[in-house]
Parts: sequence; structure tokens; C-alpha cells
Amino acid sequence: MAIGVTESYVTVAEADAYLILNQVWLDTDYGIKNNALLQARYYIDATYSGCFDQSSPPDEVKYASSLLGADFVSSGDLFYSNSQAVKMKRTKAGSVETEKEFIGASKQKPASIGQVDALMAALGCVKTSGTVFLMRA
Repeated sequence: MAIGVTESYVTVAEADAYLILNQVWLDTDYGIKNNALLQARYYIDATYSGCFDQSSPPDEVKYASSLLGADFVSSGDLFYSNSQAVKMKRTKAGSVETEKEFIGASKQKPASIGQVDALMAALGCVKTSGTVFLMRA
């Protein structure tokens, strides 16, 4: 993800056209949509590499951004950091009792991730692992 990026790959008007059947998206405030589409760009930039000109994204990227924007509006997250419930387990055997706390829910992927992966793969995008290697001169 580039620092200082403030423009999404798709305009709100274009996303509205792609998501014409998504009533939740259509009912969402313009500013929230704009932020959701920017979050979609951050997700695409962080997840896929080397497959399109960022200054002129193809329709596949615009559609993928729209799908991810709708996911962001629905879930509030694209990076799998959904809030997780803490669960507690107690075990008692005779006079001995133990208590453990743990995370009970798993992180949820965006609903459209399968479609987005297919769209990006069609462009030849490589899904990144999230690991960045730096070389010193």
C-alpha cells in the first residue's frame, strides 16, 4: 500500500453502476462509499502485485474494488481484523478447578473474496504473502 494514496480505483458513480442490485450499497451515504472504495484500494494494493497500471485501472479492478467496497460497508473491515469474542472454559475435577480464556471466533474474509481473486487472477495478478523483503545497498 502506497503511503499518501487518497484516490480509489473506481469512482462512486462507477461502483453504483456495478452494484446496481445491491440495495445496501445504494442506500449508503456518498462519503461512506468513498471511504469504502479507498479501503478496497488499500486491500488490493496490499494483496495483489504487478498486474495493472495503477493510473488507469482496467474494468476488472474497478469491479473488484466495487465488490470489496460493498463488503467494507457490510462488515466494516477487509483485513480480517473482525472483533472476536473471548470465551472462558472451566474444568473441575474434585477439589481442583482450572479456568482458561481464549478467542472463540475466527476472522472472516470479505464475502466477495472468491470473485475478487478470480478477477485479479484473470489479469495475471500474483497474490502476495504479506512479507516484504528489503535489500540494503
